[in-house]
Amino acid sequence: MDTQPRVFISYARSDGEAFAGDLRARLSAELGVEALWRDRDRMEGGVGWWKQIADALEAVSFMVLVATPAAMASPVVRKEWRYARQQGVCVYPVQVPGLPIDFAALPRWMRDSHFYNLDKEWETFVNYLKNPCHAVKVSFMAPDLPAHFVKRPAQFNELIARLLDADRQNPVAITTALKGAGGFGKTTLAIALCHDEDVQAAFDDGILWATLGEKPDVVGGLTKLYEALTGVNAAFVDAEQGANKLAEKLADKDCLIVIDDVWNGVHLQPFLRGGDRCARLITTRDVGIAVGAKAQMTDVDEMTAAESIDLLSAGVTGVERGRLARMTARLGEWALMLELANAMLRERMATANDTPEHAFAWLEKVLDKRGVRGVHRDNEEQRKQDAAGVLASSLELLTADQRDRLKQLAVFKDDADVPLSSVGALWRFDDEFDAEELVLLLARLTLIKFSSSTGTI
Repeated sequence: MDTQPRVFISYARSDGEAFAGDLRARLSAELGVEALWRDRDRMEGGVGWWKQIADALEAVSFMVLVATPAAMASPVVRKEWRYARQQGVCVYPVQVPGLPIDFAALPRWMRDSHFYNLDKEWETFVNYLKNPCHAVKVSFMAPDLPAHFVKRPAQFNELIARLLDADRQNPVAITTALKGAGGFGKTTLAIALCHDEDVQAAFDDGILWATLGEKPDVVGGLTKLYEALTGVNAAFVDAEQGANKLAEKLADKDCLIVIDDVWNGVHLQPFLRGGDRCARLITTRDVGIAVGAKAQMTDVDEMTAAESIDLLSAGVTGVERGRLARMTARLGEWALMLELANAMLRERMATANDTPEHAFAWLEKVLDKRGVRGVHRDNEEQRKQDAAGVLASSLELLTADQRDRLKQLAVFKDDADVPLSSVGALWRFDDEFDAEELVLLLARLTLIKFSSSTGTI
Protein backbone atom coordinates (compact mmCIF):
# COMPACT_ATOMS: atom_id res chain seq x y z
CA MET A 1 0.00 0.00 0.00
CA ASP A 2 1.15 3.53 -0.77
CA THR A 3 2.01 5.05 2.65
CA GLN A 4 2.31 8.61 1.33
CA PRO A 5 -0.60 10.62 2.85
CA ARG A 6 -3.06 11.72 0.18
CA VAL A 7 -5.56 13.72 2.25
CA PHE A 8 -5.13 16.71 4.54
CA ILE A 9 -8.10 17.29 6.87
CA SER A 10 -8.57 20.92 7.87
CA TYR A 11 -10.95 22.03 10.60
CA ALA A 12 -11.52 24.54 13.39
CA ARG A 13 -11.10 22.95 16.79
CA SER A 14 -13.77 25.07 18.45
CA ASP A 15 -16.68 23.58 16.49
CA GLY A 16 -15.28 20.99 14.07
CA GLU A 17 -13.03 18.65 16.03
CA ALA A 18 -15.63 15.99 16.80
CA PHE A 19 -16.87 15.88 13.19
CA ALA A 20 -13.28 15.79 11.92
CA GLY A 21 -12.55 12.80 14.17
CA ASP A 22 -15.58 10.89 12.88
CA LEU A 23 -14.71 11.79 9.28
CA ARG A 24 -11.17 10.58 9.78
CA ALA A 25 -12.41 7.23 11.03
CA ARG A 26 -14.78 6.80 8.06
CA LEU A 27 -12.13 7.78 5.53
CA SER A 28 -9.54 5.52 7.18
CA ALA A 29 -11.86 2.60 6.54
CA GLU A 30 -12.21 3.61 2.89
CA LEU A 31 -8.66 4.80 2.10
CA GLY A 32 -6.41 3.35 4.81
CA VAL A 33 -5.22 5.17 7.90
CA GLU A 34 -1.89 6.20 6.36
CA ALA A 35 -3.67 8.05 3.55
CA LEU A 36 -4.73 10.81 5.95
CA TRP A 37 -2.99 13.79 7.58
CA ARG A 38 -4.68 15.80 10.33
CA ASP A 39 -2.92 18.55 12.25
CA ARG A 40 -3.44 17.33 15.83
CA ASP A 41 -2.56 13.74 14.87
CA ARG A 42 0.65 14.54 13.01
CA MET A 43 1.92 17.82 14.54
CA GLU A 44 5.34 17.62 16.19
CA GLY A 45 6.03 19.62 19.31
CA GLY A 46 8.57 22.39 18.87
CA VAL A 47 8.32 22.55 15.09
CA GLY A 48 6.80 25.64 13.45
CA TRP A 49 3.10 25.01 12.96
CA TRP A 50 2.81 26.69 9.57
CA LYS A 51 5.86 24.93 8.16
CA GLN A 52 4.32 21.59 9.11
CA ILE A 53 1.03 22.53 7.46
CA ALA A 54 2.80 23.80 4.33
CA ASP A 55 4.94 20.65 4.14
CA ALA A 56 1.82 18.50 4.45
CA LEU A 57 -0.07 20.41 1.76
CA GLU A 58 2.90 20.09 -0.58
CA ALA A 59 2.83 16.30 -0.08
CA VAL A 60 -0.89 15.51 -0.42
CA SER A 61 -3.31 15.54 -3.33
CA PHE A 62 -6.48 16.56 -1.49
CA MET A 63 -7.52 18.93 1.27
CA VAL A 64 -10.83 18.09 2.95
CA LEU A 65 -12.16 21.13 4.77
CA VAL A 66 -14.67 20.65 7.59
CA ALA A 67 -16.73 23.73 6.79
CA THR A 68 -18.07 24.93 10.13
CA PRO A 69 -18.85 28.58 10.88
CA ALA A 70 -15.61 28.94 12.86
CA ALA A 71 -13.57 27.41 10.04
CA MET A 72 -15.13 29.71 7.47
CA ALA A 73 -14.25 32.72 9.60
CA SER A 74 -10.70 31.53 10.41
CA PRO A 75 -7.80 33.37 8.71
CA VAL A 76 -5.67 30.25 9.23
CA VAL A 77 -8.15 28.02 7.39
CA ARG A 78 -8.35 30.53 4.54
CA LYS A 79 -4.56 30.60 4.37
CA GLU A 80 -4.50 26.79 4.20
CA TRP A 81 -7.09 26.81 1.43
CA ARG A 82 -5.21 29.40 -0.62
CA TYR A 83 -1.89 27.59 -0.19
CA ALA A 84 -3.46 24.28 -1.19
CA ARG A 85 -4.76 25.77 -4.43
CA GLN A 86 -1.36 27.30 -5.16
CA GLN A 87 0.15 23.81 -4.83
CA GLY A 88 -2.41 22.24 -7.20
CA VAL A 89 -4.18 20.41 -4.35
CA CYS A 90 -7.89 19.65 -4.83
CA VAL A 91 -9.92 21.30 -2.04
CA TYR A 92 -13.21 19.64 -1.02
CA PRO A 93 -15.23 21.51 1.65
CA VAL A 94 -17.83 19.41 3.46
CA GLN A 95 -20.88 20.66 5.34
CA VAL A 96 -21.59 19.72 8.95
CA PRO A 97 -25.22 18.90 9.86
CA GLY A 98 -26.68 21.40 12.26
CA LEU A 99 -23.99 24.02 11.60
CA PRO A 100 -25.23 26.07 8.64
CA ILE A 101 -22.84 28.35 6.79
CA ASP A 102 -23.63 31.96 5.92
CA PHE A 103 -22.58 31.75 2.29
CA ALA A 104 -23.46 35.40 1.66
CA ALA A 105 -20.77 36.43 4.12
CA LEU A 106 -18.04 34.42 2.36
CA PRO A 107 -15.72 35.91 -0.28
CA ARG A 108 -16.71 34.90 -3.79
CA TRP A 109 -13.74 32.56 -4.25
CA MET A 110 -14.96 30.45 -1.32
CA ARG A 111 -18.68 30.43 -1.97
CA ASP A 112 -18.16 29.46 -5.64
CA SER A 113 -16.80 26.07 -4.51
CA HIS A 114 -18.99 22.96 -4.22
CA PHE A 115 -19.67 22.14 -0.56
CA TYR A 116 -20.33 18.41 -0.13
CA ASN A 117 -23.33 17.07 1.78
CA LEU A 118 -21.89 13.73 2.89
CA ASP A 119 -25.31 12.31 3.83
CA LYS A 120 -26.21 12.48 0.14
CA GLU A 121 -22.83 12.47 -1.64
CA TRP A 122 -20.60 10.09 0.34
CA GLU A 123 -19.89 7.64 -2.49
CA THR A 124 -19.15 10.42 -4.97
CA PHE A 125 -16.93 12.15 -2.42
CA VAL A 126 -14.92 9.00 -1.67
CA ASN A 127 -14.55 8.09 -5.33
CA TYR A 128 -13.02 11.51 -6.01
CA LEU A 129 -10.51 10.93 -3.21
CA LYS A 130 -9.55 7.54 -4.63
CA ASN A 131 -8.76 8.99 -8.05
CA PRO A 132 -6.01 11.42 -9.12
CA CYS A 133 -6.48 15.12 -8.45
CA HIS A 134 -6.49 17.20 -11.65
CA ALA A 135 -6.44 20.71 -10.19
CA VAL A 136 -4.25 23.27 -11.97
CA LYS A 137 -1.99 25.21 -9.63
CA VAL A 138 -3.14 28.74 -8.90
CA SER A 139 -0.29 30.78 -10.25
CA PHE A 140 1.66 33.46 -8.39
CA MET A 141 4.08 35.04 -10.86
CA ALA A 142 5.05 38.21 -9.00
CA PRO A 143 8.75 38.64 -8.18
CA ASP A 144 10.04 38.50 -4.62
CA LEU A 145 9.80 41.62 -2.51
CA PRO A 146 13.15 43.40 -1.96
CA ALA A 147 14.81 42.44 1.30
CA HIS A 148 14.55 45.99 2.67
CA PHE A 149 11.18 46.96 1.26
CA VAL A 150 9.77 50.25 2.57
CA LYS A 151 6.00 50.72 2.57
CA ARG A 152 4.44 53.64 0.73
CA PRO A 153 0.98 53.82 2.35
CA ALA A 154 -0.54 56.64 0.29
CA GLN A 155 -0.11 54.97 -3.10
CA PHE A 156 -0.64 51.45 -1.75
CA ASN A 157 -3.95 52.25 -0.05
CA GLU A 158 -5.16 54.08 -3.15
CA LEU A 159 -4.55 50.92 -5.21
CA ILE A 160 -6.20 48.66 -2.64
CA ALA A 161 -9.29 50.85 -2.61
CA ARG A 162 -9.62 50.43 -6.36
CA LEU A 163 -8.88 46.73 -6.63
CA LEU A 164 -10.87 45.38 -3.67
CA ASP A 165 -14.38 46.01 -2.40
CA ALA A 166 -15.11 47.86 0.82
CA ASP A 167 -14.68 44.69 2.92
CA ARG A 168 -11.38 43.86 1.16
CA GLN A 169 -12.74 40.40 0.34
CA ASN A 170 -13.82 40.52 -3.29
CA PRO A 171 -11.98 41.76 -6.38
CA VAL A 172 -13.02 44.68 -8.53
CA ALA A 173 -12.55 44.22 -12.27
CA ILE A 174 -10.73 47.42 -13.18
CA THR A 175 -7.71 48.64 -15.08
CA THR A 176 -5.41 50.82 -13.04
CA ALA A 177 -1.93 52.19 -13.63
CA LEU A 178 1.15 53.28 -11.73
CA LYS A 179 2.70 56.17 -13.63
CA GLY A 180 6.07 57.76 -12.95
CA ALA A 181 9.66 58.19 -14.06
CA GLY A 182 12.07 55.27 -14.15
CA GLY A 183 13.45 54.14 -10.82
CA PHE A 184 10.78 55.81 -8.69
CA GLY A 185 9.46 52.49 -7.35
CA LYS A 186 6.49 51.60 -9.58
CA THR A 187 7.50 47.97 -9.96
CA THR A 188 8.30 47.54 -6.26
CA LEU A 189 4.88 48.97 -5.35
CA ALA A 190 3.20 46.54 -7.76
CA ILE A 191 5.15 43.64 -6.23
CA ALA A 192 4.07 44.71 -2.74
CA LEU A 193 0.45 44.77 -3.85
CA CYS A 194 0.74 41.22 -5.19
CA HIS A 195 2.19 40.01 -1.88
CA ASP A 196 -0.70 41.45 0.15
CA GLU A 197 -2.76 38.63 1.66
CA ASP A 198 -6.09 40.35 1.00
CA VAL A 199 -5.17 40.74 -2.67
CA GLN A 200 -4.11 37.09 -2.95
CA ALA A 201 -7.33 35.97 -1.29
CA ALA A 202 -9.56 38.12 -3.52
CA PHE A 203 -7.82 37.23 -6.79
CA ASP A 204 -8.06 33.54 -6.01
CA ASP A 205 -7.54 32.34 -9.58
CA GLY A 206 -4.01 33.67 -9.60
CA ILE A 207 -1.72 36.65 -9.89
CA LEU A 208 -0.12 36.87 -13.32
CA TRP A 209 2.87 39.03 -14.26
CA ALA A 210 4.35 40.12 -17.57
CA THR A 211 7.30 42.49 -17.97
CA LEU A 212 7.43 44.23 -21.35
CA GLY A 213 10.12 46.92 -21.51
CA GLU A 214 11.22 48.91 -24.53
CA LYS A 215 11.53 45.98 -26.97
CA PRO A 216 9.31 43.23 -25.57
CA ASP A 217 8.67 39.67 -26.68
CA VAL A 218 4.90 40.02 -26.66
CA VAL A 219 4.21 36.47 -27.86
CA GLY A 220 6.57 35.09 -25.23
CA GLY A 221 4.82 37.11 -22.53
CA LEU A 222 1.40 35.83 -23.58
CA THR A 223 2.76 32.29 -23.67
CA LYS A 224 4.03 32.54 -20.08
CA LEU A 225 0.66 33.80 -18.83
CA TYR A 226 -1.20 31.06 -20.70
CA GLU A 227 1.06 28.36 -19.30
CA ALA A 228 0.76 29.72 -15.76
CA LEU A 229 -3.02 29.73 -16.05
CA THR A 230 -3.47 26.34 -17.72
CA GLY A 231 -0.31 24.30 -17.17
CA VAL A 232 -0.01 23.95 -20.97
CA ASN A 233 2.97 25.27 -22.92
CA ALA A 234 1.32 26.54 -26.10
CA ALA A 235 3.08 27.56 -29.31
CA PHE A 236 1.31 30.70 -30.55
CA VAL A 237 1.99 31.76 -34.11
CA ASP A 238 1.59 35.46 -33.29
CA ALA A 239 0.35 37.91 -30.66
CA GLU A 240 -3.19 37.89 -32.08
CA GLN A 241 -3.58 34.15 -31.55
CA GLY A 242 -1.95 34.34 -28.14
CA ALA A 243 -4.24 37.17 -27.02
CA ASN A 244 -7.36 35.30 -28.17
CA LYS A 245 -6.36 32.01 -26.53
CA LEU A 246 -5.44 33.72 -23.27
CA ALA A 247 -8.73 35.65 -23.30
CA GLU A 248 -10.64 32.34 -23.59
CA LYS A 249 -8.92 30.98 -20.49
CA LEU A 250 -9.48 34.18 -18.51
CA ALA A 251 -13.26 33.88 -18.84
CA ASP A 252 -14.91 33.60 -15.40
CA LYS A 253 -11.51 33.94 -13.68
CA ASP A 254 -10.69 36.28 -10.82
CA CYS A 255 -7.09 37.13 -11.71
CA LEU A 256 -4.89 40.12 -11.14
CA ILE A 257 -2.72 40.70 -14.20
CA VAL A 258 0.28 42.99 -13.81
CA ILE A 259 1.77 44.36 -17.03
CA ASP A 260 5.02 45.94 -15.93
CA ASP A 261 7.20 48.56 -17.64
CA VAL A 262 5.01 49.36 -20.64
CA TRP A 263 6.70 51.63 -23.18
CA ASN A 264 4.26 51.32 -26.08
CA GLY A 265 0.48 51.08 -26.00
CA VAL A 266 0.49 48.70 -28.97
CA HIS A 267 2.46 46.17 -26.93
CA LEU A 268 -0.06 46.45 -24.11
CA GLN A 269 -3.25 45.78 -26.07
CA PRO A 270 -2.98 41.95 -26.33
CA PHE A 271 -2.83 41.74 -22.51
CA LEU A 272 -6.07 43.70 -22.07
CA ARG A 273 -8.29 41.29 -23.99
CA GLY A 274 -10.93 39.18 -22.22
CA GLY A 275 -11.24 38.42 -18.54
CA ASP A 276 -14.26 40.51 -17.59
CA ARG A 277 -13.74 39.56 -13.93
CA CYS A 278 -9.99 40.25 -14.01
CA ALA A 279 -8.16 43.38 -12.90
CA ARG A 280 -5.12 44.81 -14.68
CA LEU A 281 -2.34 46.84 -13.12
CA ILE A 282 -0.06 48.66 -15.56
CA THR A 283 3.24 50.33 -14.71
CA THR A 284 4.46 52.91 -17.20
CA ARG A 285 6.39 56.15 -17.58
CA ASP A 286 3.97 57.39 -20.25
CA VAL A 287 0.72 58.99 -19.14
CA GLY A 288 -0.65 58.54 -22.67
CA ILE A 289 -0.44 54.76 -22.32
CA ALA A 290 -2.48 54.84 -19.12
CA VAL A 291 -5.05 57.15 -20.71
CA GLY A 292 -5.25 54.93 -23.81
CA ALA A 293 -5.96 51.91 -21.63
CA LYS A 294 -8.70 53.86 -19.78
CA ALA A 295 -6.84 53.18 -16.56
CA GLN A 296 -7.30 54.98 -13.28
CA MET A 297 -3.87 56.41 -12.47
CA THR A 298 -1.72 56.63 -9.38
CA ASP A 299 1.34 58.86 -9.63
CA VAL A 300 4.56 57.42 -8.23
CA ASP A 301 7.03 60.26 -7.72
CA GLU A 302 9.69 60.96 -5.13
CA MET A 303 9.33 59.16 -1.83
CA THR A 304 8.34 61.19 1.21
CA ALA A 305 11.15 62.33 3.49
CA ALA A 306 10.30 59.67 6.07
CA GLU A 307 10.05 56.90 3.47
CA SER A 308 13.37 57.99 1.94
CA ILE A 309 15.14 57.85 5.29
CA ASP A 310 13.67 54.41 6.01
CA LEU A 311 14.94 53.07 2.69
CA LEU A 312 18.39 54.63 2.96
CA SER A 313 18.89 53.42 6.54
CA ALA A 314 17.42 49.90 6.22
CA GLY A 315 19.86 47.59 7.97
CA VAL A 316 22.09 50.56 8.85
CA THR A 317 21.61 51.76 12.43
CA GLY A 318 23.23 54.53 14.41
CA VAL A 319 23.57 57.26 11.76
CA GLU A 320 22.28 60.66 12.89
CA ARG A 321 18.89 61.36 11.31
CA GLY A 322 19.89 64.81 10.07
CA ARG A 323 22.74 63.30 8.03
CA LEU A 324 20.32 60.75 6.60
CA ALA A 325 17.86 63.48 5.65
CA ARG A 326 20.56 65.50 3.90
CA MET A 327 21.65 62.42 1.93
CA THR A 328 18.10 61.56 0.86
CA ALA A 329 17.63 65.15 -0.37
CA ARG A 330 20.96 64.89 -2.18
CA LEU A 331 19.68 61.75 -3.92
CA GLY A 332 16.41 63.44 -4.86
CA GLU A 333 14.22 61.08 -2.74
CA TRP A 334 14.63 58.84 -5.80
CA ALA A 335 13.88 55.22 -4.82
CA LEU A 336 16.44 53.62 -7.14
CA MET A 337 19.25 55.92 -6.01
CA LEU A 338 18.35 55.37 -2.35
CA GLU A 339 18.33 51.61 -2.88
CA LEU A 340 21.77 51.75 -4.50
CA ALA A 341 23.14 53.93 -1.70
CA ASN A 342 21.72 51.63 0.97
CA ALA A 343 23.29 48.61 -0.72
CA MET A 344 26.64 50.42 -0.85
CA LEU A 345 26.47 51.18 2.87
CA ARG A 346 25.61 47.63 3.86
CA GLU A 347 28.29 46.12 1.62
CA ARG A 348 30.92 48.56 2.88
CA MET A 349 30.05 47.63 6.46
CA ALA A 350 30.25 43.92 5.66
CA THR A 351 33.47 43.89 3.63
CA ALA A 352 35.47 46.67 5.31
CA ASN A 353 34.10 45.99 8.79
CA ASP A 354 33.16 49.67 8.97
CA THR A 355 30.83 51.15 11.55
CA PRO A 356 27.64 52.67 10.10
CA GLU A 357 29.08 56.16 10.70
CA HIS A 358 32.35 55.36 8.90
CA ALA A 359 30.48 53.69 6.02
CA PHE A 360 28.27 56.77 5.70
CA ALA A 361 31.31 59.07 5.64
CA TRP A 362 32.80 56.89 2.90
CA LEU A 363 29.56 57.18 0.90
CA GLU A 364 29.65 60.96 1.15
CA LYS A 365 33.25 61.06 -0.05
CA VAL A 366 32.72 58.73 -2.98
CA LEU A 367 29.69 60.74 -4.16
CA ASP A 368 31.77 63.92 -3.87
CA LYS A 369 34.44 62.26 -5.98
CA ARG A 370 31.89 61.41 -8.66
CA GLY A 371 30.46 64.93 -8.65
CA VAL A 372 27.04 63.94 -7.34
CA ARG A 373 26.20 67.08 -5.39
CA GLY A 374 22.46 66.71 -5.76
CA VAL A 375 20.19 64.68 -8.06
CA HIS A 376 18.19 66.98 -10.32
CA ARG A 377 14.44 66.55 -10.09
CA ASP A 378 13.15 68.49 -13.10
CA ASN A 379 15.79 67.97 -15.78
CA GLU A 380 15.60 64.40 -17.15
CA GLU A 381 18.97 64.44 -18.89
CA GLN A 382 20.76 65.92 -15.90
CA ARG A 383 19.05 63.41 -13.64
CA LYS A 384 20.39 60.58 -15.78
CA GLN A 385 23.91 61.98 -15.44
CA ASP A 386 23.47 62.19 -11.67
CA ALA A 387 22.23 58.61 -11.63
CA ALA A 388 25.28 57.53 -13.59
CA GLY A 389 27.44 59.12 -10.90
CA VAL A 390 25.71 57.16 -8.13
CA LEU A 391 26.02 53.97 -10.17
CA ALA A 392 29.72 54.61 -10.78
CA SER A 393 30.15 55.07 -7.05
CA SER A 394 28.64 51.66 -6.34
CA LEU A 395 31.00 50.08 -8.89
CA GLU A 396 33.94 51.14 -6.74
CA LEU A 397 33.08 48.24 -4.45
CA LEU A 398 33.93 45.85 -7.30
CA THR A 399 37.31 44.76 -8.61
CA ALA A 400 38.20 45.56 -12.22
CA ASP A 401 37.48 41.95 -13.21
CA GLN A 402 34.08 42.03 -11.48
CA ARG A 403 33.17 45.27 -13.25
CA ASP A 404 34.11 43.73 -16.60
CA ARG A 405 31.92 40.71 -15.92
CA LEU A 406 29.02 42.96 -14.95
CA LYS A 407 29.35 44.80 -18.27
CA GLN A 408 29.34 41.45 -20.11
CA LEU A 409 25.77 40.87 -18.90
CA ALA A 410 24.67 43.52 -21.39
CA VAL A 411 24.64 40.81 -24.08
CA PHE A 412 21.42 39.45 -22.57
CA LYS A 413 18.03 40.83 -23.58
CA ASP A 414 16.50 43.54 -21.42
CA ASP A 415 13.67 42.56 -19.07
CA ALA A 416 14.20 38.82 -19.58
CA ASP A 417 14.94 36.19 -16.95
CA VAL A 418 18.43 34.77 -17.52
CA PRO A 419 19.28 31.37 -15.94
CA LEU A 420 22.40 31.20 -13.79
CA SER A 421 23.72 28.48 -16.11
CA SER A 422 23.73 31.00 -18.98
CA VAL A 423 25.51 33.57 -16.82
CA GLY A 424 28.11 30.97 -15.85
CA ALA A 425 28.63 29.99 -19.47
CA LEU A 426 29.17 33.63 -20.44
CA TRP A 427 31.67 34.26 -17.65
CA ARG A 428 33.52 30.93 -18.11
CA PHE A 429 34.50 30.56 -14.49
CA ASP A 430 36.43 27.38 -13.67
CA ASP A 431 34.22 26.90 -10.63
CA GLU A 432 30.45 27.43 -10.90
CA PHE A 433 30.38 28.53 -7.25
CA ASP A 434 32.58 31.53 -8.17
CA ALA A 435 29.94 32.60 -10.70
CA GLU A 436 27.15 32.27 -8.14
CA GLU A 437 29.18 34.20 -5.57
CA LEU A 438 29.60 37.11 -7.98
CA VAL A 439 25.89 37.02 -8.84
CA LEU A 440 25.06 37.30 -5.14
CA LEU A 441 27.48 40.22 -4.74
CA LEU A 442 25.95 42.09 -7.68
CA ALA A 443 22.48 41.43 -6.29
CA ARG A 444 23.47 42.73 -2.85
CA LEU A 445 24.67 45.93 -4.52
CA THR A 446 21.34 46.22 -6.39
CA LEU A 447 23.19 46.11 -9.70
CA ILE A 448 21.13 43.10 -10.80
CA LYS A 449 17.96 41.43 -9.57
CA PHE A 450 18.37 37.79 -8.53
CA SER A 451 15.56 35.30 -7.83
CA SER A 452 16.67 32.35 -5.70
CA SER A 453 13.35 30.58 -6.29
CA THR A 454 13.81 30.48 -10.09
CA GLY A 455 17.61 30.62 -10.23
CA THR A 456 17.55 33.56 -12.65
CA ILE A 457 18.75 37.15 -12.87
